[in-house]
Amino acid sequence: MIMVKELQDFAKEFGLHILCKAPVPGLAKSRLSREVGVDNAMKMYVSILEYLFARLGDWPQVTLHIEPWEHRGLLEKIVPGHWDWAPQAEGDLGNRIVEPLAECQRLGMKGGIVIGSDTPDIGIGDIESACRQLRRHAAVFGPSTDGGYWLCGVQFFPGWQSLFSHIPWSTGSTLVETLSIAASLPIGPVALLNDKTDLDTAQDWDMIQKALNLELKR
Repeated sequence: MIMVKELQDFAKEFGLHILCKAPVPGLAKSRLSREVGVDNAMKMYVSILEYLFARLGDWPQVTLHIEPWEHRGLLEKIVPGHWDWAPQAEGDLGNRIVEPLAECQRLGMKGGIVIGSDTPDIGIGDIESACRQLRRHAAVFGPSTDGGYWLCGVQFFPGWQSLFSHIPWSTGSTLVETLSIAASLPIGPVALLNDKTDLDTAQDWDMIQKALNLELKR
């Protein structure tokens, strides 16, 4: 069992940040929308957001980075009240990952963790495992079944930002390319967590819905 004080200690060492697209029809989950229709895609997306936020609600300190910022009101009813909100950084996904991590560094933390919002079965135990790995490794990644990663974390070292530069984002080689960069740096082996599935397709929804017994939001 993870004790409250242990969670608080982890949260002081490693900031937790979530990148989240607001459930705006036509903007979020475009691939899923093409398969099941915009209305159903938004219901599926809100379902997994609510599930994910509830699972992580007891983490002591979380910042939710929302895009588009002007549509943040769509999330008000499902975001835990003690979480902080912020707009996402501009630029590609690499920039949006680096900026929250850089904020952790500016605050004097040992490292930081960034996750996405479309992998609903991320739980407190996963974040705790990432923190434990960051006490022993310079970086940790949670592989996604589509070739990307559902979590990335770093213990700050000189030039850590290079891990997220010149990466082919949203491709089947995203993780492979990131690990290749890590292998070229003098940081030792990185840690890998368990594979998880993002919500990108109707098939993904079927797998996630059955595994987690999710109900489609009305």
